Amino acid sequence: MDTLMVERINLMNMAKMSVKGLIESALSFGRTLDSDYAPLHQFFVVLEYCLKHGLKGKKSFLGQSKSFWGPLELVEKICPEAAEMTSSVRELPGLKTPAGKGRAWLRLALMRKTLADFLKELISHKELLSEFYEPHALLIEEEGAVVVGLLIGLNVIDANLCMKGEDLDAQTLLKKRQKSELCPLSKLVWNPLLYIPTLLTTPTRTTSFWTLTFSRKKLGVIDYALYMKDDKSELGSGSMTAILDQKNYLEELNKSLSVTLSNLQSKVDALEKTNSKLGVELAATRVQVSSLEEENAKLCSDSADIVETTRRQIEASKLDVDTELQTYKESRQGLDELYSEARLQLREESQMRLDVEKELELQISMKQEMEMAMRLLEQDVHEKQDVLVSLRHQLQEVKEINLDLVHDLQGLDAQLKQKNELVTALEEKNTKLDASLHDYEQRLNDIEKERTSALNDGTKLRQECGEKIDCLQKRLDESDRQKVQLETDIRIEREWRQALQQELQKDRQQINALQAELRAMDTLRQELAGMREEAQKLRSVNLEQELTNRELGGKLSESKLKMEDIKEVNKALQIGASWGDWC
Repeated sequence: MDTLMVERINLMNMAKMSVKGLIESALSFGRTLDSDYAPLHQFFVVLEYCLKHGLKGKKSFLGQSKSFWGPLELVEKICPEAAEMTSSVRELPGLKTPAGKGRAWLRLALMRKTLADFLKELISHKELLSEFYEPHALLIEEEGAVVVGLLIGLNVIDANLCMKGEDLDAQTLLKKRQKSELCPLSKLVWNPLLYIPTLLTTPTRTTSFWTLTFSRKKLGVIDYALYMKDDKSELGSGSMTAILDQKNYLEELNKSLSVTLSNLQSKVDALEKTNSKLGVELAATRVQVSSLEEENAKLCSDSADIVETTRRQIEASKLDVDTELQTYKESRQGLDELYSEARLQLREESQMRLDVEKELELQISMKQEMEMAMRLLEQDVHEKQDVLVSLRHQLQEVKEINLDLVHDLQGLDAQLKQKNELVTALEEKNTKLDASLHDYEQRLNDIEKERTSALNDGTKLRQECGEKIDCLQKRLDESDRQKVQLETDIRIEREWRQALQQELQKDRQQINALQAELRAMDTLRQELAGMREEAQKLRSVNLEQELTNRELGGKLSESKLKMEDIKEVNKALQIGASWGDWC
């Protein structure tokens, strides 16, 4: 087992036995203790060792000093109730060292029965304790919570400790006897019969752990209650214990009541604030209610006047509506006739649109065919260029090697024939393209004429419908004032108006579609113009290629003549050589 764990367990057992012995002896002695009581002094010694376990030392000129007053000062920050106690400890006369202040703080907390509560809050904030203690310290580990839990039982005891005459700064934990009796804390075990630590092994000189100095004599606890007993004390012990029990109960009740009182005080403060806010809001609402009542009276008078004026206007509007109904019926007949005519025109325009779409599809297909033809022409041109390059290389080789030229010339003649055929085919395609372009232009002119006529008809319809819609809008605005009798007629008029508006919107959409188609036709014209330019460029390229082919044909004819001359010379030389051999 780890030595640090052994130290913590031994300290926990020592604290357990010291608290148990203190409570038992105090109950037998009368529950009221003073500073001269030996088990109480022993309890403070063990508690001080528990607080010093794993404490970090502060460096100074005289060396390292370890004091548990720093961690106890943190209680003032965690619990505001401890502020008064810590300030009174600082103001005590005769306390100069931090150790004396810490001992005085422990005695005051025990007298006030708040020692367990304050230490419980302290060990719950381990992030603050890590500044003063090592990670293996008793208060940071689980054994610290056990020790603090044992201190709750000390609330049964009433301690009356006078600290004015005591020298807490120079007080030692236990009296030292010999330096050879020093031993490590990990080798100590608690003897519950004697309330002092005894050695498991022989003591050795070491300074690696905290050491305790104890006497080898077996010291027992003197029970002073045996010497103080008499007949009267036996008779009054029962009543005294009852009074002390009541006193402890009242102290615990006072603590709980103080906590509830603080909570209630905070609630009362919050309620007072909300009450003040509600009072201000109530005054504001009263002012608003008075202003709203005045406005309500004004609105009532205004509404009576408005009712009278509206009644008069309704009577006048009834007469106007009767006359308007007659005119409306007459105008409706004319509008029905116009609607039928417009419907016929829409059918004709839709048929025209279908025809135009078909023509556009034909034009698109023709355009695709033209693109394919142009691609084929480009491929032919590239092939011709490649052939021309190969011919140039062949001409250079003809100059070097005369015999291979005969075979190459035969292949070139065949290629020239194929090229001439391709050129004639391209010329025929160009003539066909010119004819198709001329047809497209005529169709575009016809479509533009139809578009202008359709636009003129659309503008006329818009003007006529716009005037009629304005008249109907005015009549509808006046007829809206009726409430009961004219609702059916108004609904019919509204439905008819919505139908007309929908039909007008459809007409506008169709006109927009025709305009978009005309724009597409314009783009097609531009594309056709571009195609014409490309065709002209291809024609120029074809002419240049024909010129180059003619030049190559002339050169090839010259080379053929030269080859025939060379052959004749060779034959003459061969004949001369044969004659020389015969001779």
